Amino acid sequence: MKKKDLFFFTQSYPYGNGEAFIENELNFLAPSFETIYLFHKSITKSRREVPSNVKLIYIEPSNNKSKKLILKKNSLLFLFLISNEFFFSRQKKMFIKNFKYNFSHILNCIYYSNEINIKIKSLKLNEPCFYSYW
Repeated sequence: MKKKDLFFFTQSYPYGNGEAFIENELNFLAPSFETIYLFHKSITKSRREVPSNVKLIYIEPSNNKSKKLILKKNSLLFLFLISNEFFFSRQKKMFIKNFKYNFSHILNCIYYSNEINIKIKSLKLNEPCFYSYW
């Protein structure tokens, strides 16, 4: 019996040449699900074929305006995450040295999680499965 829906998260697949292993994984999973919603964060000219029951969902990258809005709306979450990253870091000096990168990375993670949540809610599916290599 087929399961209803699968949410599959990638960086860029099926675009570009990366994540080649996902092609085999999708071909293996496709017969087991009615629909596979494949979330990806980048688009290039080259696109690989996907099984017919795979629907591609593009998550646009954040920009400075969206990062400011994310920080404003999620300031407590951001403070919690950045402090956890710092306190549990084995290399606190490196964390501080790379603070600008860490700051931006955490904001991007919050942004993408919010965008994915909005897309998932708009689909209104019952009990989907979630899957990601990363």
